[in-house]
Amino acid sequence: MNKRWISAIGLFLMLLTTIIAIGCGNEPIPTPYVAEEFVVCNASGNQIFPSISGDVVVWTDYRNDNNDLPDNGDIFGYNLNNGIEFPICTDENYQGGPDIDGNIVVWSDGRNDNSDISNSDIYGYNLSAETEFIICNASHDQGAPSISDNVVVWIDNRADDEYDSYIYGYNLSSSEEFPISTYRSLKFFPSIYKDIVTWLDFRKADLASGARENLNLEIYACNLSSGIEFEIPDNDAYSQDAPGADIYGDILVWCERYESTPDIYNYNIATYNLTTHNKSILSTSHNSRMKPVIYGDIVVWTDYRSGNGDIYGYNLKTGEEFAICTAPGYQQHPAIFWNIVVWEDNRNEVADTYDIYGARLSFDNP
Repeated sequence: MNKRWISAIGLFLMLLTTIIAIGCGNEPIPTPYVAEEFVVCNASGNQIFPSISGDVVVWTDYRNDNNDLPDNGDIFGYNLNNGIEFPICTDENYQGGPDIDGNIVVWSDGRNDNSDISNSDIYGYNLSAETEFIICNASHDQGAPSISDNVVVWIDNRADDEYDSYIYGYNLSSSEEFPISTYRSLKFFPSIYKDIVTWLDFRKADLASGARENLNLEIYACNLSSGIEFEIPDNDAYSQDAPGADIYGDILVWCERYESTPDIYNYNIATYNLTTHNKSILSTSHNSRMKPVIYGDIVVWTDYRSGNGDIYGYNLKTGEEFAICTAPGYQQHPAIFWNIVVWEDNRNEVADTYDIYGARLSFDNP
């Protein structure tokens, strides 16, 4: 991974480590249960950061990583219909953090990095046309892309400032790039659904001073149709944490860190309705929920109630929680599309080695 993003993510994790010691959806989904679990990829090396759209799962793959090509992440895909795995980009250097919507896959690409300048770019691939294309290769770093319909968004560091980053977008239909947020602050993890873009923002923290007070991350958003940027109202002192908000329809979900006792923080899942402006917290019976994603009425997250990571879900319409995968080892970083959930899986408990697993949720009675 390029030096700029290692530095930025490292700063984020350092700050996080320092302080650590609802029903809506365009397509109502009834209460599911796990009807089928399956392996997506268990190749050698590490497979991480899955994303799914339709019948295709994509992920960052380290099967080609070796001493001669360290950190040689590639992008691979898997067709759930025919069971065929296929490479998307295996260029030397780092490709990672893919997202997919329909036939378009996007990712962060370090092929233009060199020893002096960190210069990751945003690349894309059309699955139907089997063609790769550049989305943004501006100076310095662009990373963490997200795609919805014909719009791709990403974090942009073309200003080359340690404490500032922007959010940019690109319209695939018109081939036009455009700024979304150029407020001078450190930003992370953009996400887009239709006309709404969200991200985590450090604009209320004085990072340059090195102070450890008031380091809460906040969620900001922009309506692309109106061009209006706004903060998601919080009304409390909790911090919104990685990986920021995921969005479907009018509902945002995110991980929220709150203090239960002095110097001890717990995590739970918050939801916010953009139409009614109502914020809710999912059941607080367990304080170890992170990395939520949403599709329809179903929220899925990484759950640490058992000490290792498991995958759980919640039906916003019925208020019911359900386990998706509680296998040995760690399961984490889920993604969901319709009734398919995919995640990183360390059930073989080989150190720092993950595979991609999935589960099909059934909406019929068992």
